[in-house]
Amino acid sequence: MTEIREISADQTKLAAATLLELRPRWGTPDALVDFVDTDLRPRGYRLAGVFTGSDDSAVSVLGFREAWHSAWGHHL
Repeated sequence: MTEIREISADQTKLAAATLLELRPRWGTPDALVDFVDTDLRPRGYRLAGVFTGSDDSAVSVLGFREAWHSAWGHHL
């Protein structure tokens, strides 16, 4: 079974291996988790992932921010 769900700050490590596929400059899962949780999340960054029943790690990940602007209104 496939499940799509938001990945909370205490679960960022579940997204690290997948994120490193496109962001290898972070080098290690721990470095990427630290950056996401200490630099990005306090600014509103959130993660969602696709999980399959056979693996705890996300097989696909989406990073996003919810924002409001006078020109565009409410958007991601």
